[in-house]
This record gives sequence, C-alpha cells and structure tokens, in this order.
Amino acid sequence: MTQFTEQNRDKPMWHTIAFHDVPMFRALALALDDAQDHGAKYAIFSADRRDAVIERFNAKYHTNLHGQQYLYDHQGQPGFYAADSPTTTSHCLFSDGNPVYQDNGRHIPAGQRIPQYMLGIDACDAGANNDCSRLVRTLEGLGYSVTRPYPGTGEAHHMVFTRNPIPTLRKRNRIPKDTPEGEK
Repeated sequence: MTQFTEQNRDKPMWHTIAFHDVPMFRALALALDDAQDHGAKYAIFSADRRDAVIERFNAKYHTNLHGQQYLYDHQGQPGFYAADSPTTTSHCLFSDGNPVYQDNGRHIPAGQRIPQYMLGIDACDAGANNDCSRLVRTLEGLGYSVTRPYPGTGEAHHMVFTRNPIPTLRKRNRIPKDTPEGEK
C-alpha cells in the first residue's frame, strides 16, 4: 500500500498507484488517505479495472486482479457477480447513464467517457458487508464531493467523486498549493 510522504505528495495526480492493494489515481488515493487519517476505517476492493492497467498492476505488484472484461465475461459463474460491460462502467471511466455522472451540469450518457476523478471505487466500511456510507460521510465532512450512485442496492459499496478532489486536497494542505488540476 502506498504511504504518502512529503516526497511523494507532489507526484502527478492522475498517475495510477497502489492504494489498499488496488490500482487507482493518486488524487483519489490522497483523498481516501485524508479520510483514513481522520478516522475512517474501510477496505477498498476495487477501483481501476481497465485491462491494460490491471495487466501492468498485476505484473508490478504480483497481484491477481481481474479487469472488467474478464468480470463481464464470467458474470453468473460461481464467485462472480453481475458486471457492466467495460464501456458502461465507471471502473473503466465510462458512464452507465446514472444521473450522478455529470460534467459541468451536463448529464453524461451511458457509454460516454467520464472525468478521471469519477473512477468507480468499491469500498466497504469496517464492520459492514456492502456499505461505504460512513466513508462517504467522512469524505464529505472533509470537503470532498463524493456519492454512492446506488445506495440501498447490491452496489451500495460503489462510490465516485463528483468533483475533482485536487482543490480540496490543496485547501487541506494535503498536496502543494501549486499542484495542477489537469487530468494528464
């Protein structure tokens, strides 16, 4: 798991890192780390599921994670749950049509790209089976914009940031003030 220090908080925000043993963008991991530092207790089960990212991550960290296509192809088999296609899941940076996926107030239709900060994250609060509502409340209390697109369903563990976390990370002195917001 990545530990954030003065030496690595200023690295590129939209590079993929290991956080809680899953791949995700550094900016999102820093926000989640902020929540953890403020008492949130949670596990992260999944974030970025793009096949190329998973392949590189597995090679580098000797993990055996599955990409979205694999999960989609094996849904319904023992040990696998329902899965959206890679072109309609926030785990691969695509909208599934849910109204929470918006860019500057404009709804992003199913199959269209979403901003990197909306990468889907599957998390579970300590002691919960399928719920990350305490983590979401902690993040919101710290000033981040985050939501669960499907509360009260089998996807209650799924969350997304609805605004770029970089301004909040800067405001909270989690990253240098001159860190750019861009997604590259």
